[in-house]
Amino acid sequence: MKATGRSEFPMQWHVEASIAAPKENAFVLTVLRPYRRGRQPELRVQVEESETAILLQAMTGEDRKVILALRKPGADKANIRDLKFTCLALARKGDKEWRLGR
Repeated sequence: MKATGRSEFPMQWHVEASIAAPKENAFVLTVLRPYRRGRQPELRVQVEESETAILLQAMTGEDRKVILALRKPGADKANIRDLKFTCLALARKGDKEWRLGR
């Protein structure tokens, strides 16, 4: 990552991703963890992976667990930990749950 900008423009960050060999499809997941200069990011993110899903888990400032589970491309059903889903992604925060995609 590199920062660009001049004094009259706000700081901008640009992220680049590439793969070693050409492929028809690529899956890229980017997690942004904002923080103030001189401080470590407060949110610790744990990442797990199964054959069919990727799971991100973090604790919020209110001590509530946030979970984001993503179905991997090509998988019809996702299965990770106690989660089983067919939608694109499943999000949980506290006792609330959202299903994203079909």
